[in-house]
Amino acid sequence: MQTDPPKTLFSGIYNRKKPAETTSSTQAMDSIDKSNKLLSMHNNLMKRYEKELKTNMQHVEAISTLNITVSQLENKLKESEDKVKGLEREKTKRSRQSPYDRPHRRRSRSPNTSPVHQQQQILKLKKELAGLDKGFFEEIEDLKYTLQQSAKLNKQYEKSLRKLCKQFGVPYPHPETV
Repeated sequence: MQTDPPKTLFSGIYNRKKPAETTSSTQAMDSIDKSNKLLSMHNNLMKRYEKELKTNMQHVEAISTLNITVSQLENKLKESEDKVKGLEREKTKRSRQSPYDRPHRRRSRSPNTSPVHQQQQILKLKKELAGLDKGFFEEIEDLKYTLQQSAKLNKQYEKSLRKLCKQFGVPYPHPETV
């Protein structure tokens, strides 16, 4: 009994794979592989990026601390230079002074510092003071009070002038340019 078709006649039809199924399944496998590769590459790249970001942040912190120490050292250097200049100026001042202008440890009495001469100076100054009346000192006190009041008034004027300049958008004139 021959119910089955001969294998030789139909063997190509039954054994043959369907072309649409094979290409779509292989394409799907290829795209999955490509996607997996891309994802792993992306993950590796992100890890490298994070690592570089951390090292960059460490470098930035190191640079900022170094900049701070450099500025502190520059300030110390400037202070030291100023101190050296001041000492040099003081040294040149002292070297320019005549030996008579320099203070001595031992004071010698000059003829003008004798007790008799000092008494004469005191009497002379008392006579000049007696020539000044009480009105003179009161006038000086009045002048001092007036000076204080005018200084206060000047400060108030400056405040109001600054306020008005700010209000109208006009630059405040500096005292040295006025």
